[in-house]
Amino acid sequence: MENKVTVTGANKVFMLVLVINIVFSFVTELVDIAFGNILDDNMLLILMMIQFYCILFPALFYMIGNKINIKDTLRFNSPGLLPSFLIILISAPAFYAASALNSIVFYILQFIGRVPDDLPIPLPKNPGEVFVTLLVIAIAPAICEEILHRGLLLKAYENRGTMKAVVISGIMFGVFHFDITNLLGPILLGILFGYYVVRTNSIFAGVIAHFMNNFLATILQYLLKDMERDSSFYTLQDWGYTLLFGAICAVFVFLLLICFKFATEGKCRIKESRTTVLNDAISIISHWPIVVVIVLYIIFIGLYLITISL
Repeated sequence: MENKVTVTGANKVFMLVLVINIVFSFVTELVDIAFGNILDDNMLLILMMIQFYCILFPALFYMIGNKINIKDTLRFNSPGLLPSFLIILISAPAFYAASALNSIVFYILQFIGRVPDDLPIPLPKNPGEVFVTLLVIAIAPAICEEILHRGLLLKAYENRGTMKAVVISGIMFGVFHFDITNLLGPILLGILFGYYVVRTNSIFAGVIAHFMNNFLATILQYLLKDMERDSSFYTLQDWGYTLLFGAICAVFVFLLLICFKFATEGKCRIKESRTTVLNDAISIISHWPIVVVIVLYIIFIGLYLITISL
């Protein structure tokens, strides 16, 4: 007999994934300090290990161990040619709209202290390194993170209402990154990816969108690798231009989403919500695995703010 994924089970997996990631990152930092530059020299390998060992495997082990219907939970269906094409078209304006949202936090934080602009991954210096970086940064997360968020978490919360599940899993996607400077953008993208998945009834829609977003980030880093990075104060005028262009991109996203909605008519089954938003919010944030995640996130934010203020 096959079981269905539960909110309790999904929340526990989400918490476990984050704890494993924190422990893994802490251990690798200690190894790097002890042996010197191991982290820098093997960053892509470490990131690949995190994707599979710390994200994908816990989600798969939970589903297999609890005899959950993986095909149904992960929506192994074709998203369709036209919806896939529209997802690709939306990727560029969505990428910049998400970046503009992240700039809100960045602008505020710079009044507290200098916000580090170091990239968490090594910059690719040639086409060969670009290919390897894409494997780690674009392809692996598009598979592993989508199975966790648009597979397990989205399906678990769908009984509360399909659109609520999209928003909830999107917020959890933002928190998952454990980076206050990269919170609002991933929340927007997480909601967008979730919408693609429920409209097409296919996790591959989320995989395509996730891949395209990270692909664009990697290619831009490569193309701009020789550009001198300005670490000076981010002025109100600069921020205004960023938000303006982000708003324009958001309009393009909205218009293309209308086309996407028409292209996916009849492919999805939307579950209506039977509870209030307030009741759902209280139920979620009071569940002990989510409480643990919130506490850890607050601690990390506090430590980060102390670090940049020194």
